[in-house]
Amino acid sequence: MTTTPTRSSSLAAHGRRSMEARGDVLTMTTVAGSGHPGGSLSTIDLLLAVLERTDLRPENQHELHRDHLVVSHGHVSPAVYAALAQYGFMDRDDLVATFRLAGSPYQGHVERYLPGVDWTTGNLGQGLAAACGIALALKKRGDHEHLVYALGSDGEQAKGQVAEARRFAIHHGLDNVVVLLDVNGLQISGSTDDIMAVAIEREYAAAGWRTTTVDGHDPAAIRAALAEAGPGTGTPLCILGRTVMGKGVPFIEHDPAYHGKALSAEEYDRGMRALGLEGAAEEARVRRAHATVGVAARAAPTHDLAVQAGERRVYPAGTDTDMRSAWGQALVDLGELNANMLVFDCDLSESVKTKAFATRFPERFIQAGVQEHATATIAGAASASGHLVFWAGYAAFVIDEVYNQQRLNGINEVDLKVVATHCGIDVGEDGPTHQIVDTVGLLRNLPDTTVLLPADPNQADAMTRHMAATRGRMFMLMGRSKTPVLEDAAGVARFGSEYAFTPGAWDVLRTGRDGLVVSWGAMSAHALAAAERAADTGIDVGVIAIPSLAPPTDDAMAAIGSPPWVITVEDHWPDTGVGAWFALTCLDRGLALPRLERMGATTLPFSGAAKHVYGLMGLDRDGILARIMQMQAG
Repeated sequence: MTTTPTRSSSLAAHGRRSMEARGDVLTMTTVAGSGHPGGSLSTIDLLLAVLERTDLRPENQHELHRDHLVVSHGHVSPAVYAALAQYGFMDRDDLVATFRLAGSPYQGHVERYLPGVDWTTGNLGQGLAAACGIALALKKRGDHEHLVYALGSDGEQAKGQVAEARRFAIHHGLDNVVVLLDVNGLQISGSTDDIMAVAIEREYAAAGWRTTTVDGHDPAAIRAALAEAGPGTGTPLCILGRTVMGKGVPFIEHDPAYHGKALSAEEYDRGMRALGLEGAAEEARVRRAHATVGVAARAAPTHDLAVQAGERRVYPAGTDTDMRSAWGQALVDLGELNANMLVFDCDLSESVKTKAFATRFPERFIQAGVQEHATATIAGAASASGHLVFWAGYAAFVIDEVYNQQRLNGINEVDLKVVATHCGIDVGEDGPTHQIVDTVGLLRNLPDTTVLLPADPNQADAMTRHMAATRGRMFMLMGRSKTPVLEDAAGVARFGSEYAFTPGAWDVLRTGRDGLVVSWGAMSAHALAAAERAADTGIDVGVIAIPSLAPPTDDAMAAIGSPPWVITVEDHWPDTGVGAWFALTCLDRGLALPRLERMGATTLPFSGAAKHVYGLMGLDRDGILARIMQMQAG
């Protein structure tokens, strides 16, 4: 059992804070003219009970070894902010005056850069997975004292990601997770039972959780339930708090209309009288009118991991291997050097080459099963909690299938490193469900994200080490097949021991005066082969490989020169992939390309060996050569 001291043992003090916080909820939503008062009022007592017990303080909010708080139903931000303000995490007057004001830090849903908020939420169903990631990180650091409290709503329990996270918590022994659910029986459209009934307690119990049900407005009952939680119990705990939407304001109680509707001025006055409080809306409106706000500073806490990248492995020219294997070997090397490193897998360890790491470091290999939605969030949260975290899987699963989870990871400013194998057409014979030709386009939409595109095993090794040693969200994309080690003019591995990957630098594989082919990834070998065959016909073609979608350096742009024509080649949609990115980059940098042809997937791919599919789509050596000759002919 946890021995964390409570902030206050007085039920009277809880009652006072509860009423004041309810008043702040009404004031901030009424003054803002928007927000979610109903659920905020039903959640208040659960939140305060947790804050009374947790050791989370304003002075330790950025430390790793402490209790953590995740609120999954992020729309109850008025309750979260009001409860935190009771304990000095934020200024009450500023909060109620500037809630939801453009530029204010107090946004409509809770965000991680605010003190006391450990995860940005809003899209329902994310919070338990985030709590699992934080709880896992605590245990892997040897912290067996602290808890992660995950508050959520009853309506979101219908989401599949919640069920995935429930199973993950049991499988990995996360008895340091405590779930508190606001079970008020209502959601936007009415009764939760009418909209989508969920046997919440039975489903948690069936997954192996301990469960208990309490009056969610009885602080003594909530405290008693919380006393049963803690590391050492062996099993995570779910507390179902039976609550009333709009609690404390009789005329909005049990009314789903106030899920997301602020009170009118007249209703506000009635509500404050019902709470026994003086109205504060007018004063807050004056403060709001004179508030000086700029763009809210979004800076989530970071932690120095002091990663060691180790010595490069170099695969000599002629080596018969693939980029997956090179990445997998680099992963083991990194594991030897970095004890704080975790690797997540979703039942694909043999295919994505994480098995060697799993064998060497079983305690740091996290098998999550076929549960990609929860895993994306769990791995992201773990990476924001003091660990170097990699997650590998097929591009179809770790990017396309979980795009929203990756988008939310970005909002949370995590440091997750994602390695997507089986990317593009090169997936084996599985067909279009796995041939993901839109991955680059999707990743281009994610801000502050680095996309790495290795062209051969040596570059994959270098990029893996760069990912480990560099902060930020990163995705490395590669296909399935063996890839030739690219050589320089002397027949030596081009990306050898002297090579250092630099985002924004481009790789000039061949120079030529007649035209230029721009490629990326494994397609670079096809482009280079086509250019060399073109040279046999008297056409001198240059080849540039783009190794990342980072803004290009001046030297990279200069390498383009002034070719009469340019062809871009990729196994993705050329309208959203690297071809489109290259064209826009040239325009942005003031470089006019006289003739540009973008080659790529033009239809959905189909089953077959990659080399045959490339051939049928005109993306192999001969197809590229034919396009070179057409461009040269004018």
